[in-house]
Amino acid sequence: MLTACLKEEDGILAERQELRLRSGIEAVTRGEVQSTAIVAGETVYAWVTDALTGEALYNACTLTAQAGGALAGTTPMYFPATGNGVRVAALHGLLTESPAVAAMPGSFAFTVSPDQSEAGGANYVHSDLLYAAQTVQRTKEAVELECYHLLSKMELKITRSDGVTDAITAVTLDGVVLGGMFTPAADADLAQRSVRAAMIVADGQRGTMTLGAMPAGDNPDNPITNDAIVVPQDVGGKTLTFTLSGGSELSYTIPAGRSFESGKKHVYEVTLKRTGLEVTSESGDWNDGGSEEVQSREVLASYTADDLKPGDYFYSDGTTSDGGLRKLYADGTLEMAVGKPVPETDGGKTVVGIVFQTDPDRIGQAEKDALAVRGATARGLVMAVKNAATNMEWGPYGTDEGLTKCETKAQNYSDISGYGNCERIRASHGDLSNYPAFRAADDYNTVCAVAGVTTGWYLPASGQWWDLLQNLGGCAMLADPAQQTSSDSGDFYWSGQGDIPAALNRWMESIAADSKDPFADYNWFWSSSEGSGGIARYCYVSSDGDVYCGWDDKYIGNDVRPVLAF
Repeated sequence: MLTACLKEEDGILAERQELRLRSGIEAVTRGEVQSTAIVAGETVYAWVTDALTGEALYNACTLTAQAGGALAGTTPMYFPATGNGVRVAALHGLLTESPAVAAMPGSFAFTVSPDQSEAGGANYVHSDLLYAAQTVQRTKEAVELECYHLLSKMELKITRSDGVTDAITAVTLDGVVLGGMFTPAADADLAQRSVRAAMIVADGQRGTMTLGAMPAGDNPDNPITNDAIVVPQDVGGKTLTFTLSGGSELSYTIPAGRSFESGKKHVYEVTLKRTGLEVTSESGDWNDGGSEEVQSREVLASYTADDLKPGDYFYSDGTTSDGGLRKLYADGTLEMAVGKPVPETDGGKTVVGIVFQTDPDRIGQAEKDALAVRGATARGLVMAVKNAATNMEWGPYGTDEGLTKCETKAQNYSDISGYGNCERIRASHGDLSNYPAFRAADDYNTVCAVAGVTTGWYLPASGQWWDLLQNLGGCAMLADPAQQTSSDSGDFYWSGQGDIPAALNRWMESIAADSKDPFADYNWFWSSSEGSGGIARYCYVSSDGDVYCGWDDKYIGNDVRPVLAF
């Protein structure tokens, strides 16, 4: 750090008027950190030129902010003995390099601290890039510099409700630019925010910022906020993640097209609930602006390439490999790795299925018991990449098989043991010869044998179809707890769920065409779930966003897509 500035004027000190400076900051809300003056102890660099001749008088003079706003240096500065005024430029911020004792550079590289977890702390203050440039006439009074915020401010107001008692252990904002270039323009009208904004270019390494995690408190008129200085940039797609002491994460992804702008404050009021986040955002000139409701997402699970998860490839030798899923959200949406992994081919490995469920609470008890007998613990459920058959009847019309009657949405969601359904029918009748859909799924074990410990292929229950469409099809409404516990009965129809066949097929896009059966509009698939002696549950999906779970007579021909547990 420089301790003196270069003095380029000669003359008699007694004839001069000392130039004394103090910091002022453009009008903002009182009470904020570094709101009306630069915080005491902060470094400010100043350049002073003769306002009439342009002659450099003091270059890169290092000043230190004092309590109350005064700026003090080790070497006094003076107005020209000629009586001319001066042009003063002053800069505060986290500069990549301290300025050389020379004329003011054409541009400055700056950064912001990635760790701004301490509300109003030193890292926040250091990161606040402030600039003043004004002409000052000779005076005995201290000259107040009008400093302007050049970067963006993010403000978090965090509240908890609906039984959320876990402490917030971390708040992060990922993938943001942490630096850039500041290029001051000569004689620019700094009062115009657009002029100041044009001086800033985001141009630095991307990283994750750690923000403050303090709750807003009980006083709505004076809430605790968590502030951060952010480089102006496009923040669409960046994820704000709240980590709780219990280990869970709640996440909100900023919508596409959103930008943090120079000189503006962007306020996010976040409410943590058991079911996710509610987020309200507003933007303005550091303290003003309107608000709008925005969508939030709760992270149900985060994965690495080595974790077993939905979307992983399942091979005929009983092994798996990474399918690319990185985050699974409560609203049914997914976050994928950049560049979807392709199946392994070493040793003649063949993909026979896609993992669609790894939550042990969503694996049926009969599946768990069957694997336990074989000395294994259930790890997941797999969808076959091919149909076992098409246009197959469910079974004899009018025969009640004594299975759980799936009348309501909640009952359909809860019926998660297709293996148990199949084995009950087998045990009741000795074989599956009169149950074509069940027999086709069972026969698939001969067509597509799998090594290792599995249940073998079987006809999935309605709850397993539910999970498959939620986790691989991205059907957001199926992730809604209100739908999963609903007492609605009859035929069920959900719309606006996106191109579900395309979503399902993306998991198989790297598999050879002759080794898979892609999903198509209005493929009707049987489940093993029963409604009565005459009807059973089936489902279909479409590219126009429709999901249908209905009743069909058992003698109707529908397709068979088998699953297995391993």
